[in-house]
Amino acid sequence: MKGKNGKIERLRLAERLRQRRMQSGMTLQQIADAAGVTKSTIQRYEQATIENPRPVVVQGIAAVLGVSPAWLCGAGESDEQEVVFEDVVEKLRLRPELCELVCAAADYTPAQLRCAVRVVRALRES
Repeated sequence: MKGKNGKIERLRLAERLRQRRMQSGMTLQQIADAAGVTKSTIQRYEQATIENPRPVVVQGIAAVLGVSPAWLCGAGESDEQEVVFEDVVEKLRLRPELCELVCAAADYTPAQLRCAVRVVRALRES
């Protein structure tokens, strides 16, 4: 990420990292510990002072924050899909029976999935 475009990309990464960290309520240290890096590394990413962000570090930070590395690096203008994804992950984390349902449906055929969706919708409406 060198040159003018690299600087813009680093600034975008820094902005999104800070934004998501604040939304999650996590500290620099918590993200660093979970991502397996130092607090100063996270600070440098947030301040856009890292000249060449390492993909493995970006992937780790993204995983901790519940976003994709591509989004964290600036892909896409809206994070609406990421927010939806984050919400789904949180629901799965809090409700083990939802995880069980998703895992059970993972091997369904498209026809079986459509049927399962109809059943869930019917249950919701009853």
